Amino acid sequence: MFKHKRQLSVNSLQMYFSMLSNKVKVINLGRRILEELYPQTNDETFKKLNPYYDKEFEEKLNSVKSVYDFRLRNNFNKEISLSTFKGKYLILDFWASWCMPCIANFPKQKQLINLYKNDPIEFISISFDKDEGKWKEALEKYHLRGVQLLAPKAFDELIAAYFKVMWVPHYIIIDNIIIDKNGIIINAEAPQPLDPDFKIGINKLLKK
Repeated sequence: MFKHKRQLSVNSLQMYFSMLSNKVKVINLGRRILEELYPQTNDETFKKLNPYYDKEFEEKLNSVKSVYDFRLRNNFNKEISLSTFKGKYLILDFWASWCMPCIANFPKQKQLINLYKNDPIEFISISFDKDEGKWKEALEKYHLRGVQLLAPKAFDELIAAYFKVMWVPHYIIIDNIIIDKNGIIINAEAPQPLDPDFKIGINKLLKK
């Protein structure tokens, strides 16, 4: 199932999981499947019938109302609340130092950051590096500036579950999530900066 998880729809995954016996659901295999599936589904009936094994995580996830509920540490060891950026369009870039497609986007992304520096847009990079040292090395190596945040639990982070950032490369390559001024997700799978549609989408937001 894990080999084909990208090809299966959420509904199909739910159907296959529901077919498992209760014994299988609670062992490692069942837990791994539910761990992959739970953040992706909005089916409340399914969630009630198949409660997430980590109750504390489930409660935290269900309590999140918007992007503004998240707080992450920056490269200066300061905790930053995303509510700080209210009143702007936010572009969240989920990446990692070991992700070569992420790195390939950096030059174009820098150009876009400079292009929109006078517009109400904030580019926020969120690294899934588990090794803080490698994250900071990458920041220096690629001369990355601006808002740089670390999510060291990577795919196990609450923010990863909330935005359904599940695997390389679909989300981590450049999962630029464009959010409107009320913190509502406009596009949960925005194009990469290398894609011309990325700039087109921003210009539409800004009515340019």
